[in-house]
Amino acid sequence: MRASPAVWIIILAAGYSRRMGLPKILLPYRDGSLVRQVAKKAAQVQSAGVMVVANAEMPEVQHHLWDLPVWVVWNERAHLGMSTSLVKGVENLSHDASAALILLADQPEIEPFVIERVIDAYARSSASIIQAAYSGKPGHPVLFDRKWFPHLLHITGDQGAKQLIQASGDERQWVDVPLPPLEDIDTWEDYERVTRREGAIRGL
Repeated sequence: MRASPAVWIIILAAGYSRRMGLPKILLPYRDGSLVRQVAKKAAQVQSAGVMVVANAEMPEVQHHLWDLPVWVVWNERAHLGMSTSLVKGVENLSHDASAALILLADQPEIEPFVIERVIDAYARSSASIIQAAYSGKPGHPVLFDRKWFPHLLHITGDQGAKQLIQASGDERQWVDVPLPPLEDIDTWEDYERVTRREGAIRGL
């Protein structure tokens, strides 16, 4: 068991949303926007700090997060792919950070208990990559021990850390989550489906 790990949640929120034609993370959701919803959920986790990596060309993101206990870091190289946001986040971690847990700003259905379950598994395990799994299928969030930080600083392109995770072998541990898989919002159809589901859950 690890002693009180210092975990940072990094929310990747710098994408250009080219398939939707506008910044999808600012689309309305509940009482705010997609990025605000994910940041609010992350901020409910008392055992971790929260960093949002946002596109430097979208300063309005700050207005969606102004009252939340999160740290916004600006990515000036977002046009080069999602990996640049992950690199930016890791670059800005404090020296005492023991792990980084990655969330996506276009997955508003993330629940705080899922994040907590992954962090708890990390604290109790010797595995260096902890990944949530939904019905046996790995997804987000993914937590990386600090031993992987040098590797994360050298990833490129839009695949993020996918290849690194796949090559980690016995270093990885899955944590079962009793929920349907998180859905990315990449198209208008995705957005409409998720917001309809949210309305049904809330009885709207």
